Amino acid sequence: NNEVPFREDQTPDPISPYSASKYAAEVFCALFQKTFRLPIAILRLFNPYGECQRTNFLIPSVIVACLLKKELKMTKGEQTREFNYVEDIVDGMIRAATIKRAIGEVINLGCGLEHTVREVAEKIVGMMGNPIKLSFGAVPYRKNEIWRMFCDNAKAKSILGWKPKYTLDAGLRKTINWYVKEFEKDKESFLKTLTVA
Repeated sequence: NNEVPFREDQTPDPISPYSASKYAAEVFCALFQKTFRLPIAILRLFNPYGECQRTNFLIPSVIVACLLKKELKMTKGEQTREFNYVEDIVDGMIRAATIKRAIGEVINLGCGLEHTVREVAEKIVGMMGNPIKLSFGAVPYRKNEIWRMFCDNAKAKSILGWKPKYTLDAGLRKTINWYVKEFEKDKESFLKTLTVA
């Protein structure tokens, strides 16, 4: 429920049990860091994506729908998110684990660029040769929909010396290539592994 871009100095205002549980974990981590002087840094990851991600997330769900040539029912897709390729996220995590200045800090890990869900879904379908139709508006928005989500990453830049190396297009190309190769190897086990019931 905060204004975008989300900053680390804003007081979190969770709007779901899921987000409340994440904030509770932060509070406990901060408590253990201060009380026991444990080397803890808190990272807020903004929509990681990439190889091996399960199909209940946006990017793999669109890719797999394209591979299966199945129509995909979606919301209108007006909500915005930022998307960060997994290699960039891992780079930030390693830096946070090895840079002493990060201890005790809350740090956003994200590119800080927002895209609508619709834009990203259409981009993936286009990159894959337009094999399916996306049915926008076929699924209602969630009651507690977050309409805009992207971060201010100034702390990650200053404390970790971190910035993303991958553009959205570059990360999507790598991700699509992985899914295509795995799908072609063994369609059945690929779908079984990545599908969430």
